[in-house]
Amino acid sequence: MFSIFYDVEDSSFIAGNQQSEASWLAFMKDNTPLLGANVLDIGCGNGTFSQLMAIGGAQMVTGLDYSIPSLLGALNRTGRTINLQFVQGDARDIQFCENTFDLVVMRAMLHQMTTLSEWIDEAFRVLKPNGTIVIQDRTPEDVLAKGNQRHFNGYLFEQFPQLAEQDILHHTSSQDVQTTLRGSGFVCVQELPYWEPVRVYHGVEAVRLELKKRAMECSDSSWIDEMCMKFNNDTYITEMIPWTFWTAQVG
Repeated sequence: MFSIFYDVEDSSFIAGNQQSEASWLAFMKDNTPLLGANVLDIGCGNGTFSQLMAIGGAQMVTGLDYSIPSLLGALNRTGRTINLQFVQGDARDIQFCENTFDLVVMRAMLHQMTTLSEWIDEAFRVLKPNGTIVIQDRTPEDVLAKGNQRHFNGYLFEQFPQLAEQDILHHTSSQDVQTTLRGSGFVCVQELPYWEPVRVYHGVEAVRLELKKRAMECSDSSWIDEMCMKFNNDTYITEMIPWTFWTAQVG
């Protein structure tokens, strides 16, 4: 049995949430019309990224999610951010009028979409003329990215390709996303790579322990020792994972 998931209770690393959030917000500011925008955050979950956009320069952010427990958690977590609201609803039938939003954001949602075009069509409908959609997710190519001193799961997948085969089943190709965007009427479709810092480790030994946890019942861990020999003696080691952003505009 193997695991590629993170144990948030593990004390062998230094949590990288603040670094991750700051990196994401900087990327959004550099690559999307976030500043001063009326934003719809589809699939907002606990509201982390909705709040980041609200305090990061958006005029107003509306977080939309189907899950009432998630929305209650978002309300409790975000407090009294005055330019942030949360609504319950289905992204395939958004209860807002046409031409309402400047920016629609979908983060890590593609695996939930049985029919991608339904979601994209609705986003197009509620966007204003020249409005922008931003989709962030992981493609099969992101999953299969080669391992390096910042991308540990790449080494794991090279050792255990069955893990990669299972994981890529849950991801949509960039070509499918771009084709669907254009089919819904979007123009100026762009694909942007993004590396997200997800965890900061205190030294190589913490990395070694984490990889052994992910490999779990694997008896031969010599590949982990070999991999760790490639690291410099850095005090802190940042793990990163690759994502893909797509941006497109209403024509």
